[in-house]
Amino acid sequence: MRLGLRLRLKLRLRLRLELKLELRLELRLGLRLELRLGLRLVLRILAKTRAKTRVEARAEARTEAMAEAMAEARAEARVETSAEARPDARAKARAEAIAKTRTKPKLQSFFK
Repeated sequence: MRLGLRLRLKLRLRLRLELKLELRLELRLGLRLELRLGLRLVLRILAKTRAKTRVEARAEARTEAMAEAMAEARAEARVETSAEARPDARAKARAEAIAKTRTKPKLQSFFK
């Protein structure tokens, strides 16, 4: 987001007239302006723009959270469907693991 042309011109004119004013612009997350000016008008305009950017940031955060939740739900659905499609493979893997753990102690005791 950029400042409007009128606002920039007004700021330039005010800065030329009042030499003691200090202007500090900082861009962060779209638009964040910190001004140390004795101008009430500029501060009001900035308050309005900040409020708008806060609302936009909240809306973006909501959409990102919704997208993440939907992605997680899709991933869970994929896992569930793959597990349902191959129940025999899971049972076979469990049986093999149980068989390996049971046979090892017997073989070791046999060779002692």
